[in-house]
Formats: sequence, structure tokens, C-alpha cells
Amino acid sequence: GYEIDFDGLQRGETVLATTALSLSTENILSKRVRSLFTLRASETSERETRYGAEYALNAALGERWIARAQVGGSKENPQFDAHYANLTLEYSLDDSFSLYLDGRYYKDTGEIENSLFTAAAPGVTSRKFGLGLKWLGEQWSGRCYVAPISSRYEETPSNVDFFQNLYQDRDWTVFQLAFSRGY
Repeated sequence: GYEIDFDGLQRGETVLATTALSLSTENILSKRVRSLFTLRASETSERETRYGAEYALNAALGERWIARAQVGGSKENPQFDAHYANLTLEYSLDDSFSLYLDGRYYKDTGEIENSLFTAAAPGVTSRKFGLGLKWLGEQWSGRCYVAPISSRYEETPSNVDFFQNLYQDRDWTVFQLAFSRGY
């Protein structure tokens, strides 16, 4: 990457090295409930250590209902914090078709910045709610999904105003149609 300061354009590191450690434990809590807990730490050249954690829970709520939930977050000094939550509810219509509803919430404090002029993203909050239909055949499977998504950015600092159009609040809709074949 490059940075601009009073001395002009400065080239940053050309190679970044990352070392990461992840520890997970998966537990079967009952015949219908399974959990997964993960801790992560990563170090990247010229940055502080980033720590993260995630907890996931899958539950069979009945013969036809499944719930999947995740919560997690990350922290990196001096100023990066992120957290998120996902929830999916799935209803089995029959042996081949399932209908599902999902939602996701994400919030962070923005990219870590320590230069005079930067394209670093400000903090953002994002929300998504979607509806999908899954089909599982003997060799083929498919999925049809639609979800409106909204992203809201914090104000850009004055030294980032050049990039303010890049970080505008946005609303869009995702349409997905996917097929896969197993062998």
C-alpha cells in the first residue's frame, strides 16, 4: 500500500506476513443441539494482534424445524472492534424442499488508520434479512434466495473526504440462484 504525507507518496511494506492460531471445541449438548466455540488470534506485519471469538449453536426444534445461530466479534488495538450475529430458521417442506429465513447484523469501528491521508473505511453497520428455498436431489441440488441489505457508514474524517462517495450509505437486494451436482 501507499500513503501520502507531507513528504509525498510513501510506499509501504511490499510483503505482509500473517501468523494465526485458532482453537475450537464442538460439543453435542443433546440429541437435538450442537455447539461450536472458536477463539482466534492473528498477527500481521506492522499491526497489533487481532483477537476474535465466535459461538455457534445448531438446534433441531422439531421434526421439521432447524435453527442456526452465531455470535462473534474481533478486537485489534488501538481502535478496531467488530461484532456480528446471524440467525437462520429452516422449515423442511418434505424430503427434498426446505424453506428458510435468515438475518445478519454486523457492526465495526472502521479500519485502523495511522497516516495523514488514507482510503481507510469508516465504521459501518450492516443488516440483512433474507428468504430462500433449497432443493436436494440425488445428484443435483439448488437454491433460490432473495435478501435486502442495508449498510450505514459513520461520517468520514476530513482527511478521507476524497473517498466519501466510496463510503456512502447503501441499500440493495441480493438475488441468488445456484445449482450444484455431486458425484
